[in-house]
This record gives sequence, structure tokens and C-alpha cells, in this order.
Amino acid sequence: MFSINSTIGLFAHVDLSALPEEKTALFIEGLVLHYGNHQALLDIHMRIANGQV
Repeated sequence: MFSINSTIGLFAHVDLSALPEEKTALFIEGLVLHYGNHQALLDIHMRIANGQV
């Protein structure tokens, strides 16, 4: 599946959940982030491939 953003360009949607561990640059599981007293993020899970950071 592809999506086009007129200001950024063409992106392919890739399922990174099956990305091999050795090709993972950043792996986040269960991230919770507060900005002052405001909860900004809750239970974020993310995997970023090498070369994509």
C-alpha cells in the first residue's frame, strides 16, 4: 500500500513487526510520556529499521 503526501513525497507502508532483530535500529515497547502534568503518550510500541532514523 502506498500513500502520497504532497509536501513530503511517496511512502510505502511496511509491517515492521516482523523485522529481524539485527535490522532494528530502535525498539520501543510500552512508552508512556508526560509533558508537565499532561500525559502526551500512553503505551506506545514502535520498531524502526536501520537506515530509517
